[in-house]
Amino acid sequence: MPSWQSNDCYPEKLAQSMELYWQPIGILYIGAVLQQAGHEVHFIDGSFLRHGEVIERIKRLQPGFIGIHANTPLWPKAVNTVEDCRAVAPDAHIGVGGPMPMVWEEKCFADAPSLDSVFLGEGEVAVVELVNRLEWGGDTAEVPGLIVKGEREGEHIKTGEANLIQDLDTLPYPAYDLLEDFTLYKAIPGTYKQKPVGCMFTSRGCEFRCIYCFQYGPQSVRKRSWENIMGEIEWLVRDFGVREIRFLDDNFTEDQDRAYKLCGEIKRHFPKISWYVSARADDVNLELLREMKRCGCWAVLFGVESGVDKQLVAMRKGEDSATIRRAVWMSKKAGLKVYAPFIFGSPGETFEDGLKSIEFALELDPHYVNFHTITPYPGTQLYDMAPDCGTMDIDWNNFTFEHAAFVPDTMTREELIELRRLAFTRFYRRPKFIARRIWHARTLDDWKALLAGGRGLFHMLTDRTVFDPATFKSALQDNP
Repeated sequence: MPSWQSNDCYPEKLAQSMELYWQPIGILYIGAVLQQAGHEVHFIDGSFLRHGEVIERIKRLQPGFIGIHANTPLWPKAVNTVEDCRAVAPDAHIGVGGPMPMVWEEKCFADAPSLDSVFLGEGEVAVVELVNRLEWGGDTAEVPGLIVKGEREGEHIKTGEANLIQDLDTLPYPAYDLLEDFTLYKAIPGTYKQKPVGCMFTSRGCEFRCIYCFQYGPQSVRKRSWENIMGEIEWLVRDFGVREIRFLDDNFTEDQDRAYKLCGEIKRHFPKISWYVSARADDVNLELLREMKRCGCWAVLFGVESGVDKQLVAMRKGEDSATIRRAVWMSKKAGLKVYAPFIFGSPGETFEDGLKSIEFALELDPHYVNFHTITPYPGTQLYDMAPDCGTMDIDWNNFTFEHAAFVPDTMTREELIELRRLAFTRFYRRPKFIARRIWHARTLDDWKALLAGGRGLFHMLTDRTVFDPATFKSALQDNP
């Protein structure tokens, strides 16, 4: 993983107020399958190292294979890492994987000439076959799921589609033993009830295709067995002292019968752990939410995105505001805390639509919200649509949730920025919200979360790289 800091993805002042690091589960799965195949594996996490320290470790280890993960905003750093790794480990095979390489494919080689391969899709099968051939001999061009350099200058060979892993139970648990210190990975204050927090997937895939979401493979969900899931939780609790699980599935309640089963098994085997999920508003009911609460779940995240039905249609969410309103009400009724992210700037959205979404957020009154600008990541439908319905930035450094990388034709960039500032201010400065947070603060972590939230909000509202105070002032005057 390239060296990176919070301010690579967030405004610098805000980044200094946040703890952002989840365990990198995807990379740890790659490490686990390589260990299982008998290879010696080292994991270098650039989240906690300077670039020079990463390269120095590569120089000392002299690995035969170097795998680098890359997403869109960190792609320039990944390119630098590839080239500097080649300088200190000239004989290593260097491959990249992640959302950006999956989309750019051959273009990655133009940016990073020292690359040897690009991974397409899920990498667990391809990486083992590739490293086996590198170590014991064989043609790497016969490994499905890669683009590899050919023998001729500028030649690239696409070896075929990656093999999706249908039986997820065949995968080993993520190689947490590769982490130098499990406790370095800290969730954002306020997003957990107990610590340490471990994260895990019980499934892969999603049946929906929202225009802003990158998904590889078919519109389907592959699921782990409950026995396999319980085994991983037991391992996390026993070996790493985990007291809370953040389930990272796109939609934990997609299969409600399975969700009921998992609730019961968690309650039976691990009655003291707490957990937190994401779900779709149209896949919950009051009975299920109450069962989740009874079995240790304390919070649920619904991707609300907008309070305007035409914008939910534009984003291809497959649900409406009435369904979202009911899901939030039921969750509160069940005693769960609710997280509700919103997105501004979707195709066709006007400034007035954005104001309606802010009112919807105030009406829902979830425990936590976030307000993002929509980002046209490569590989998403929005990226393909963007030239026809708005203006897209071409600077990858701005492809974060905080910058206006896409502005629809129906709004100006200044209006989009005004909406975010207005939303944060109107929601988080309410006396009702502040009083509720103070009233429910019971532990040191609760107070840390309060302070971190206040500090983060202050930095957001005073950082001119994200908000323009002059335009925000006019928004407040026009929309008290």
